Amino acid sequence: MLLMTRHIKKSVVSNSEEETLALGKKIGRALMAGDMVFLSGDLGSGKTTITRGICRGIGVDESIPIRSPSFTMIHEYDAPGLHVRHADLYRAEGDEELNSLGIFDPAYTGVTIIEWADRLADDTLTPLLWIRMKDISDSVREISLTAPLELFKKAGILP
Repeated sequence: MLLMTRHIKKSVVSNSEEETLALGKKIGRALMAGDMVFLSGDLGSGKTTITRGICRGIGVDESIPIRSPSFTMIHEYDAPGLHVRHADLYRAEGDEELNSLGIFDPAYTGVTIIEWADRLADDTLTPLLWIRMKDISDSVREISLTAPLELFKKAGILP
């Protein structure tokens, strides 16, 4: 886990799904055990696409499909030396349901990625990285990243 320092914001324009995946891979390579990533954005804005890239960057095998866990609320993946929890809070109904999923277990040592994190009632959680996705057109996205400068450097995404 990166030492928590001042967070900075960087916006990136992605012109295609491939660019969004590539950005996700860079981010994934920079994440470590215990890191938490929050995602927000409208339906279809690319949250699951960037999550797929993050998982590939972490090392989740290409043969394993990375899909939105909208109905199951959580998917889990294994990568060499690291476990990934991918949650989708779009259909979540209250803190009790969220707590039953175990995604906020302080003893968890993998990477947690949460789509629709803006629906969380608990504002005491501080992710290492917050990704906000915005549609510009059918294939163009503005991706706003808020994270410590060290994460941007490690990922090769300098502000």
